Amino acid sequence: MKPVEVEGKGSSSPSSTHSEDITKEDVANTFDLKDDDGLDKKDVVTQQMKPVEAEGKGSSSPSSTHSEDITKEDVAKYNVIRGLPNPGNTCFFNAMLQCLLALDPLRSIMMGQNVCKGPIAALFKELFVDTSPSSNAKGYLDQRKLFASVCSKWPQFSTGGMEDAVELIQCFLDGLDEEEDEARQPSMGASKKVAIINSIFAGEECSALTSTECVHSSKGQRQETRIFCLPIPDRKLPAVASRSNKADAEAHDGDKPVSVEDCFSLYTEEELVSDWVCDSCTDAANTERVVELGGDDNQNNQKQGKTKVFRAARKRMIITRAPNVMVISLMRQKKVPNPAGYDKLEGHVSFKETLNMQPYIDKR
Repeated sequence: MKPVEVEGKGSSSPSSTHSEDITKEDVANTFDLKDDDGLDKKDVVTQQMKPVEAEGKGSSSPSSTHSEDITKEDVAKYNVIRGLPNPGNTCFFNAMLQCLLALDPLRSIMMGQNVCKGPIAALFKELFVDTSPSSNAKGYLDQRKLFASVCSKWPQFSTGGMEDAVELIQCFLDGLDEEEDEARQPSMGASKKVAIINSIFAGEECSALTSTECVHSSKGQRQETRIFCLPIPDRKLPAVASRSNKADAEAHDGDKPVSVEDCFSLYTEEELVSDWVCDSCTDAANTERVVELGGDDNQNNQKQGKTKVFRAARKRMIITRAPNVMVISLMRQKKVPNPAGYDKLEGHVSFKETLNMQPYIDKR
């Protein structure tokens, strides 16, 4: 999905999107229009988005959804994205909610019969119902009950301050997963034991080390993750508004905007470590010592005084399975020697509608 610029303070009034005929591209790109008071002022219709599988996973290229024109009569066939009020510092919650409500894989499961009836899941499902084509609800989407339930379970979000949306979505997905586990009955058939959160958001990653001094290597245990925290390359991140002189920008590679691909490349880049304990070399070295010192009578003592063999090695993070929907958190804090201990990396990180994950995945 393309990034959408938000009309707000200091901006010119948006052009009308209610002409006699509108295209699917108009519908998809109209997402979040705000007025000066911070409230969303119009109900916007967006097409149901088919999940786009990452390239390199064996999927065929998705067909285009922007080639035909649609009229006002076709609007009822699409999901309705309704305005969200912001009574004060709840933008972190609204941002998460807008993203989740736009996901058709999540919508189809939450609107199904087998979804759990936990307090968070039940209130979350109501919002999917209120934004479905069959709903006749008008005006703002009332997310207050769900927000109150979230704050009750995680009080750190009830301070009235500006909170971290990444921490929120991690807690929210964990909460839905916990409710699902509690509601699942042991006697349920395998077909009904659908792990909602994991089936959509869960990926896997692990670390791999290869010695530069011996022939051995090791791979860590695969870890399930729902949020991929990517570092940002240490170079200038220009603001979007400063990209007026394209020729100058292309002449200085360090001034080019950082892309998500750059972040993934850095995340999976090899790094040298000098203190990797090679288990194979360690076992071989200690076996030789046991034989030299007299065999079985001394083995217990040798285990207590086991000598570790350290090797230089190359370490790399490997993504072993990409999720259907990938949540990415950009690590914008950089450690620096100042009183705060860090600086924030400002600027735009570019991304494409379809991300080719093949260069970063190792399924072995």
